[in-house]
Amino acid sequence: MKVLCIDKVKPDMNSRSDIAELLKREAQVAWQHYSDGVIREMYFRAPPEQGAILVLECSGLDEAKELLMQLPLTKAGVIEWEVIGLAPFTLLNTLFAETKAAQTETAFTDVEK
Repeated sequence: MKVLCIDKVKPDMNSRSDIAELLKREAQVAWQHYSDGVIREMYFRAPPEQGAILVLECSGLDEAKELLMQLPLTKAGVIEWEVIGLAPFTLLNTLFAETKAAQTETAFTDVEK
């Protein structure tokens, strides 16, 4: 399952004396999960916003939440996450349903002749 994860940075993040070390550890852990194929995409929000957006490939939302809880910034209480499960966008099928049905009908009609 593809999972969209949007972090929410708490206001006091930059006032922490250990933020540089936390960010370095976060990058190391993120790299490991990226290398393992769990983190598929990583983005920063465009300024003036702060924070990151991750796209994960997990078995479900529980696995995604468990992974996020193990990230150093999450453990330290610097960020929290909004976790959204994604599904394929199937609405485009409606564009082709009538055409496909007509093509199938024509194909069978041609075979019968």
